[in-house]
Amino acid sequence: MQNKLRSLYTDPLYRNSLALMLNSAIGAFFGLLFWIVAARTMPAKEIGLATAAILAAALIVGLSKLGNYSEAYSRWRQGAPYRQRGLGIESLFKHQTDYV
Repeated sequence: MQNKLRSLYTDPLYRNSLALMLNSAIGAFFGLLFWIVAARTMPAKEIGLATAAILAAALIVGLSKLGNYSEAYSRWRQGAPYRQRGLGIESLFKHQTDYV
């Protein structure tokens, strides 16, 4: 078991994947810790305004990514057969609307 874990750690793909997962977990932990401290120390009105501002910024970022990805993705799909070109764009829009 230990040799298997060691061999996974020496592979750069698995090592980078582990680093990305740890980064996400640590970021989520500190985000939760921030909101717990904020909820204990600040009035509810200010927490609501801060949450609205953060969600508005996230919406703007999501919408700005929508334009950039569609252009790059449609260029990538140019080599696809005619019947399959629209499928990539449809799946892209479905993915981006998850942010909204």
